[in-house]
Amino acid sequence: MSQDIESDLARRQKKTARLVQSLLILTLLLVAIAFIAKDRFGHTSTSRVDIPVKIIIVVFGLGAVALRRTRFSARIEDDERKNSMPNLTTSASNPIIARVTGHMCP
Repeated sequence: MSQDIESDLARRQKKTARLVQSLLILTLLLVAIAFIAKDRFGHTSTSRVDIPVKIIIVVFGLGAVALRRTRFSARIEDDERKNSMPNLTTSASNPIIARVTGHMCP
């Protein structure tokens, strides 16, 4: 069982490392393209679209950070629930609902 977990973690680590490496390469490629073609892209200071585009970029960036934090925190809570013994704090956050039969115990 522990070998399965270790192999799964190693596989995920390699996959993540490949993803980060490819994103770094693509970022460097984008920087090189922007540096080479900087004279072709003219900047007009009177553009009406400039400020709204910057606001949208900031909103999307903050939204992505917030979304990632909420997903990651939910995953941590799930892991904590799986690894912990039931106690008062976990039973209070996850109440057990019993079916009511309508019969009174003597």
